[in-house]
Amino acid sequence: KTCKKSTSDSVHFDTFWAAYPRKETKAKAQQLWVQKNCDNHIAAILQHVEDAKMSRQWQEGFIPHASTYLNQRRWEDTVVEAGSASDTSSFV
Repeated sequence: KTCKKSTSDSVHFDTFWAAYPRKETKAKAQQLWVQKNCDNHIAAILQHVEDAKMSRQWQEGFIPHASTYLNQRRWEDTVVEAGSASDTSSFV
């Protein structure tokens, strides 16, 4: 009953997938990419992924599935730099 959209509806998904460090849930991520019109946000998403790769959380391996990242529009979040005063991960 799912309405499958062709991969041509996700022009930039492969670019995102190549940049994203956690290679799981690709089919779900691609589906969400189309649903959320992520092609319209490709520059912001790629910049956020690159910034997030430098964060303590991602460097310690706490990287969300790509589908979670897209579903929760995490590219709109502020990336906390590793070692910054506002990095509260050390208090958990």
